[in-house]
Amino acid sequence: MTQKYIAHYVDHEELIEYLRTKKPKRRDYIPYLMIEPIESFDAESFRCYFLGKNEIGDRSLADSAWHRLTEWDITINSTFIDYFEKRKDCYVTFDGVTFYKIVDVRILKDKTLEIHLKKLFNPTYTEKNTAFMIMPFGSKKLNGFYRKEITAYFEKELKIKISRADDYTDNDVIIDRIYREIEKAEFVVCEITECNKNVFYEIGYAKGINKQLIFIAQRGIKDLKFFDVAHIRRIDYDLENPVELQEKLRDTIRSLREKY
Repeated sequence: MTQKYIAHYVDHEELIEYLRTKKPKRRDYIPYLMIEPIESFDAESFRCYFLGKNEIGDRSLADSAWHRLTEWDITINSTFIDYFEKRKDCYVTFDGVTFYKIVDVRILKDKTLEIHLKKLFNPTYTEKNTAFMIMPFGSKKLNGFYRKEITAYFEKELKIKISRADDYTDNDVIIDRIYREIEKAEFVVCEITECNKNVFYEIGYAKGINKQLIFIAQRGIKDLKFFDVAHIRRIDYDLENPVELQEKLRDTIRSLREKY
């Protein structure tokens, strides 16, 4: 018989609260469903059935009282289905520490619900409508372009607050502040035109915590000596044509939001 695990449904707000405090509140993780894995795609994702409990008096806790949820059961157990269909983030956890995102819900021929879960690696608190810009600061022309064409467009047209490391003047250690801003940003925009090791260091950190990265580079970029960027999908742009870049950034952000 397939091993079953008690799973707890966690909505986005509960996950954020945990990430903020690192102290899971047990009342937030009331047992909601059991889970029966049926096939692993890799070490960190798998397909599974969610199991509902038949109400048969005192026998409801017996193993035989559990059944695979079907399309009909949506009327009873609809929370995570509603969230998924509305493209809201929804998760399950087995221990209140490790979280799995529901990435797909399918109805099979026998009307059984099949759920695909993927483990979140180093989940972090993300603040909606925020972005962080990773770029070098040495070019006055590029700095001006960032202020006039990127910052203004993000905040006015996309309603997204975008910032970069030198926007903060507090007494925090600068690298710690960069880490925090990357962690909470919904999107990270990476300007990779110049051969700047600090830029790629920050990109590596953002990539390591699974942030949504958007790469941009001026046309005519040369191969970097210490990093191969040929395989990276990026937006190429000209400083003299900011509208083209702005439209591509808008479309990319829209696409990422629809996907996740």
